[in-house]
Amino acid sequence: MDNLYLQQCHPGICGCCLINGYANVGLFHKVVSTVQLAAKFEIPENTSFYNAVISACAKTYDLMEMERVFNRMKDKQCQQNELTFSIMVDTYRKEGMNDKQLKQELLSNGCLHPQ
Repeated sequence: MDNLYLQQCHPGICGCCLINGYANVGLFHKVVSTVQLAAKFEIPENTSFYNAVISACAKTYDLMEMERVFNRMKDKQCQQNELTFSIMVDTYRKEGMNDKQLKQELLSNGCLHPQ
């Protein structure tokens, strides 16, 4: 069904909807399969798409995967936005990082630039 849904809808929008929906109900394995299907059908991986995947990772507190997706986003030269950073900062804070740890994590991920 996901196959058909992704093929028949507006590129980028449906993938995000499926990813967000599956993440909201805790079906992370379906998030992964949707990302794989999106690649198969050459659905554009834009900022909204990456934000949906980063958000799904955040909901499962999978920081390593969240960082991998963020790095892939940067490697693909996809523009990050305020939502991208907001999701990541909120997740790091929920994981108990204090401001100093958070700043270091954001610097190491390229979210912040040294001053």
